[in-house]
Amino acid sequence: MIKCNVPQPLITKVANFIQSPVQVEKNRTTPLQYYSAIDEIDKLLRQADKPKMEIEGEEKPAEEKPVLSEEAKANINILKPVLSNALQLSMQNVEVLKGVTYIFVDVSGSMRSPLSGGKSYGSVRDCY
Repeated sequence: MIKCNVPQPLITKVANFIQSPVQVEKNRTTPLQYYSAIDEIDKLLRQADKPKMEIEGEEKPAEEKPVLSEEAKANINILKPVLSNALQLSMQNVEVLKGVTYIFVDVSGSMRSPLSGGKSYGSVRDCY
């Protein structure tokens, strides 16, 4: 939606839907999915802010970087807090585990690889 410059009235409509407590509970979207959406927005912002580098006397982007229009930036300002609120609401969808729960963190060399083959959640190293 951000990359396609969806009109702001539609963004607002989608934002209201996304952060509706009833819809968050009904659609059972996990906190990780909301986190991933927020992370994609952050990546888009980082790409747009990358400085240009000079190559062979010409100024060229360091890589293909999307140029964010003012409308896209305004849409980000609407969507990012909405996704954050929805993430908080979605925590109620996470089942509570009964009994004692232990969390073990593997920080061995194999943990430098992405968390999931099909997704780009990053690696455990990105967490600290």
